Amino acid sequence: MKKAIIGLFVLCGLLPFLFGCDDSGGGGSKAGSIDKKYFSANAGGTVGYSLWVTDGTTDGTKLVKDIDETSLGNGPYGFTAMGGKTYFSTTDGSTGYELWVTDGTDTGTHIVKNIDGGAGHGVADAGTGYWAVMNGRLYFSADDGSTGNELWVSNGTESGTVRVKDINPDAGDSDPYELTVMNGLLYFYANDGTNGAELWVSDGTDGGTTRLTDINPTGNSSPALLTPIGNRLYFRANDGGSSYGHALWVYDADLNDLSLVKDPNETVNVPNYWVLTEMVSMDGVIYFAGENITDNSELWRSEGTEETTDILTEIREGDTGSAPQDLAAIDGKIYFCATNGTSGQDLWISDGTALGTYGIDIADEPTSDPSYPEYFTEYNGLVYFKAQDSTGRYELWVTDGTAQNTHVVKIIEPTVGSAPKYLTVLNNKLLFVAFTEAEGVELWSTDGTEDGTTILKDINPGDADGNPYIE
Repeated sequence: MKKAIIGLFVLCGLLPFLFGCDDSGGGGSKAGSIDKKYFSANAGGTVGYSLWVTDGTTDGTKLVKDIDETSLGNGPYGFTAMGGKTYFSTTDGSTGYELWVTDGTDTGTHIVKNIDGGAGHGVADAGTGYWAVMNGRLYFSADDGSTGNELWVSNGTESGTVRVKDINPDAGDSDPYELTVMNGLLYFYANDGTNGAELWVSDGTDGGTTRLTDINPTGNSSPALLTPIGNRLYFRANDGGSSYGHALWVYDADLNDLSLVKDPNETVNVPNYWVLTEMVSMDGVIYFAGENITDNSELWRSEGTEETTDILTEIREGDTGSAPQDLAAIDGKIYFCATNGTSGQDLWISDGTALGTYGIDIADEPTSDPSYPEYFTEYNGLVYFKAQDSTGRYELWVTDGTAQNTHVVKIIEPTVGSAPKYLTVLNNKLLFVAFTEAEGVELWSTDGTEDGTTILKDINPGDADGNPYIE
């Protein structure tokens, strides 16, 4: 089934750094060549949550600026690099959350523009999904206090920070989300107040910002999980014609063609909204958690056609499903959490074939206890992740893809586990946030060895939590 194209074509909350939310799941990350990382942390005392930076060394982990001296609880988030500087959302106490920029110095850290114009939040939503860099400009969702939450753009200057288009006219909110760049154009979800939440595209101008089509003529198609491969954009959406809700769709930009990959009205073998919640790409193929009537939740694959869209393998036989989650594509393999019904939610790995899909029970011996692996991150040719051992402790683990070489890196907190999160590679070190009873929740680093796994900095001295929030 195809439709003709018309025209040109929550965060954990406002203060995720306060609560240490880790609903980002695995996601997957590979080593990069960035030389510093900005984050929010609580130094305690009269400083509270402020802007910090690290280069992966103790001396290079330092406070950049205490932006809001009127409060201990307001900190920056949504860090996005562009043009040698980093942009983020925060408040200095005199305005709401607005667009800020830093070059790593106190004097070079300042508000770009008070979009709201008063004390309201102009930029309450920031970071992954809400912000994207395209052609040297930052696109983001913002509210000027009169036209609602709309698509904005900034070149880093006050005068160059403007609304792209009032998609939902007057004071209505279009709530742009899932901002995704593909071949020099910006694709996103928005609601124009008439046609519901649909797929939009923009070249950065008012006239070049249009709705692709009305996928669901009777309501919201709510496109999500936008995943580009070459000139094709994959996503889930609901056309309103199926009792199964959201299914897999693809938009071919070269052909200007939008297609429902599998039609729920023609076959029962179709992904179901309730578990089509994660999607990754690998070697030109889409992998996702999907469900049909007979097999429930399993790992699926698709090359964009009905014939090539099917369950990769039935990990858990029967109608219960393996419930795959935290999918991460790293070096030609998919790492994820799933259960075969015998062991609990454990580490699974796939090379994209049924025969090359297997599980690893990371407990000391085979057990039905779940390990719940997540935060899969590549570092020096190995994959590191957070997982729970048979004693219930969450610690940092590593694998080369084999059972014999899958092990805990270090038991950081023997009593209750260190619960590592926010794994990120910086200057040939793996950084993460972990808990100990002695230092609280602080920033750690590892070179992959037990001896080389140490606290990087006790930001909030003693057993109080520095609670670094690294995106």
